[in-house]
Amino acid sequence: IAEYLASLNLRPLVTWDTDAMQETIDQQIERGLVYIVIYNRDGVPLAANASIQAHPEIYDRSSLAADVADGAYELKTRRLRSDDRLLSVLEVERPIFAPGVATKWGSIKIGHSLEDMSREVRRTRRVLLLIGLAGVLIGLAAAALLARRVTRPLQKLVAGTVRISQGDFCHRIEI
Repeated sequence: IAEYLASLNLRPLVTWDTDAMQETIDQQIERGLVYIVIYNRDGVPLAANASIQAHPEIYDRSSLAADVADGAYELKTRRLRSDDRLLSVLEVERPIFAPGVATKWGSIKIGHSLEDMSREVRRTRRVLLLIGLAGVLIGLAAAALLARRVTRPLQKLVAGTVRISQGDFCHRIEI
């Protein structure tokens, strides 16, 4: 997500179009991110969602060094109080580089709710458990049908053999 947002905001960052950066941030916040902050190359915030500006420990400065390499990132978990709730947040900060330029143009920091991720993991785990349980039940039913199909003719053969051994020589065993 951070890489995608970095590529979306490269052109606005190069042209200092903070309105376009803010518009991108507002759209992405509506899709479930807790916060997004875009910094210039000196680590000064250029655009961010309004709710994160009340948290200076996140908003005020970038966590990345000035001479960071392309593809590097900073990853940490945080506890963040938001709307009288304490959220666990996975924070990722990634530098933004223009193609063919060795120095970073800026960076983007995103916060993704770990509660949302945990909820999705629990839902996926529950679905997989139900699929596994259904597979086991179908397997047991198939095994029972197969066992009955194999043992029924054997039971008929044993019953016929018992009748013949008791002297009923008129009894026919169907093949």
